[in-house]
Amino acid sequence: MLHPGDHLLVAPLDFDFGVDLSEKSVVLVRKGRFFKEYKAVDVRIPPTMRVPAELKIGMKSATIAGKTVPSTDPRYVDAEKWIPSDKGGLIMRTVPVARPVVDGAATGQPQEAVEYGIFLRREDLDEIYALTRSGAKLTIVR
Repeated sequence: MLHPGDHLLVAPLDFDFGVDLSEKSVVLVRKGRFFKEYKAVDVRIPPTMRVPAELKIGMKSATIAGKTVPSTDPRYVDAEKWIPSDKGGLIMRTVPVARPVVDGAATGQPQEAVEYGIFLRREDLDEIYALTRSGAKLTIVR
């Protein structure tokens, strides 16, 4: 909430992102300078991804029950936000709900499906989502 006399800083959306796997952190950088850091709940990269990696942010999306929700929809605030990389199968999102799958080839016992991504708290992801643009640089380091 703004009040008379308050100052509002408006920054252009030209942020790049760095993900430090050992620190489980996501850092916003603007013109090569630190802007803000977020602690990830968990980071799981696909086993085929080589680190360090240089990626770009892909087309972000917001969904409810698997259906895309535009920003003009009143339900948009509550939608699940996804910020994918352009390649490598890496997504910034909230922590997924465990979904068992049956592995019939091994034991026939349900096992948890592994999901890869940078998992953030909901409030952090909502903030990052608002500051993210497609094509921004995403650097992954150990």
